[in-house]
Amino acid sequence: MGMFYFAFIFCLMRDSQQRSGHVVDRHSDNRPQSIFTMLYAFRWQLLAVFCFLCGLWSKTVMITALAVAPLYDRAFLSDTWLQVLRARGWVYLAPISGGMVAVVSILPGVLRGDANVGFGGDAPPLANYLAAEAKVIWIYLVSSCLPSDLSIDHGMIAPPFWQSNLLWIVLTGGLVLTGVIACFRSRYALGFLILTPLLILAPTSSIIPTADLLVEHRMYVPLAVVIAAL
Repeated sequence: MGMFYFAFIFCLMRDSQQRSGHVVDRHSDNRPQSIFTMLYAFRWQLLAVFCFLCGLWSKTVMITALAVAPLYDRAFLSDTWLQVLRARGWVYLAPISGGMVAVVSILPGVLRGDANVGFGGDAPPLANYLAAEAKVIWIYLVSSCLPSDLSIDHGMIAPPFWQSNLLWIVLTGGLVLTGVIACFRSRYALGFLILTPLLILAPTSSIIPTADLLVEHRMYVPLAVVIAAL
C-alpha cells in the first residue's frame, strides 16, 4: 500500500510536469492522432488511478489519498483549486468511486461489529474513544520525532469521562484548526504538512475503532508522519 501510495503521488507529479512543458516528448509530433495518442497523453493520470486501486486492494488506509493527493496537488502542483479540477479532477473522482465501493462492501460487517472495525463488541462509547485517541495522536507525533519502545502496548484505555482528556482534545482540535486556517489563508504547503499526518492517522487509529482497541503499537503509522514531512 505504501509503495502504491508513493506511486500515486509520483504519477500526479509527472502529469503536472508533462502539462507544464517540463517533460517534452520529442516523438509526439510524429505519432498519428488516434485513440492510442490520447491514451499516451493521459498515461500518467491513467497510471495514477491504477496505482490507487492497487493500493486500496492492498490496504484500506489508501483511502486517505483521496484527501492527501488533492491537497498536495493544490500546495505544490497547481495555482488554484479550479486548475486542480481541470487538470486532474477525474483522477480523484475515479478513486472516490472505488473507495465508495470499498466502504459499502464492508459496511454490513462494521454495523454488526464483526468486520474487525467499528463500534461492536466491547468498544467504548464514541465520545470516550475519540477522547482517548486525541491523546494517542500526540503519542504518535512524539514517537515520530523521538522513537523509543516502538513495539509495545502503551497501556492506553478509554477514560471513564471524555472530559478527562479535555486538554488533549483542545490540542488536537487546535492542530486541525491551524491546518485548516493555513489552507484558508493560501498557505497550502504548511496546511499539507499539518493536515496530512492527521489524515493518514484518522482512519487507522483515530476515528474508526479496531479490534485491537487502544493498543497503539504500530510504528508504521507515526513513520507515515515523517514521510509526509519529507
